[in-house]
Amino acid sequence: MTPRKFAIGLMIAAGALFFGTALANVLIDPVAVFGTDLFPRRHPNYRYLGVRDYQVHAKSVDALFFASSRGYSLEQPTLAKAMGAHELHDQAAPYGLISDHLPVLEYILRDKASRGEKVKSVFLMLDTDLFGRAPWTNVNIDCFLPPEVTGESRVRFWWRYLTAVQITTWKDGIKGALSKEKNIDPRFNNFGGAIDGLDRMAALRRSSATALRLQSSLPDISALIFAKAHAEGVSGNVSPAANRAADPAERFRSYWITKRPDIERQFAMVEIFVRLCRENGIALTIATTPLQRSNIDMYRPGELDAIGARLNRITDIWDFATPGPFTDNPNVWVDYAHFKVAVGTMMIARIFGGDTPVSAGFGKFKPKTVQ
Repeated sequence: MTPRKFAIGLMIAAGALFFGTALANVLIDPVAVFGTDLFPRRHPNYRYLGVRDYQVHAKSVDALFFASSRGYSLEQPTLAKAMGAHELHDQAAPYGLISDHLPVLEYILRDKASRGEKVKSVFLMLDTDLFGRAPWTNVNIDCFLPPEVTGESRVRFWWRYLTAVQITTWKDGIKGALSKEKNIDPRFNNFGGAIDGLDRMAALRRSSATALRLQSSLPDISALIFAKAHAEGVSGNVSPAANRAADPAERFRSYWITKRPDIERQFAMVEIFVRLCRENGIALTIATTPLQRSNIDMYRPGELDAIGARLNRITDIWDFATPGPFTDNPNVWVDYAHFKVAVGTMMIARIFGGDTPVSAGFGKFKPKTVQ
């Protein structure tokens, strides 16, 4: 083979690889950014889809809701009615942190100003157990915000999604199509097959081998959040039998619980979020999410309370994170982190009022504390 033929063959192969990758990404669309909808959405970019949904309804949107996946347990029609909203935009996303919420709020305020319109009210839910953790914002292929929010080049944004090699997610999409899986809103499938949180955490403490198996059986959201922690927890030599039960949990704790590398920046972002709402005449409600006992017990005493207290020095908050009537009730939890819709409905009634009965001691309004 002559050098010329080799070079031509190499270029053809490279071109075929590029166009094949791009075609697979567009047709299978594993993160649901191209909107082809030919294959079931298995790994959608909820942050991107949320902004796109706002753009479709932008003219009528007058209220915003920001949360992590725990916000899916608050029914949007009920929340919209309670907030007195004509059109409520829901920007909840798995592992959604203030680093996801603030850029979207800034974008929507700019967009509304350009239209001569305003946002009347905003509801922000924060998770004290996740606050300060390393964010997914604009890091993972399924967590990039659209370029109009970030200011990123559109060419770079779309090039990333055209050229990403996503063999596993391609396979997932094809399997879903072969099994005739319906393409319903995927956000509400994340809890499918969840294991009871108490059993999971107890199993995690029992053995490192069990922890490895649990990693593959967790629901989508939980698996992604804790995969690295589990891997860290079961790596290295196994300790003597007397210490085996404590080892995985302690390593788990040291990796996630005690490390909040982004905490100062996220507190600063909450301050900006509050200031933007105040400057734009927006009625802002901030609440911390309820936590199950097995989740609380993974943290050092007082750690979560300290985060809530510092948030309270920034603004008024509705505190649902402090242990209450549902903390130890396994019947109201989907898994160790996500509560059922009935709890979300009571949260709405507790904050905004309504006819839904609310259990005594559930949620407490805390005015901003004096620094």
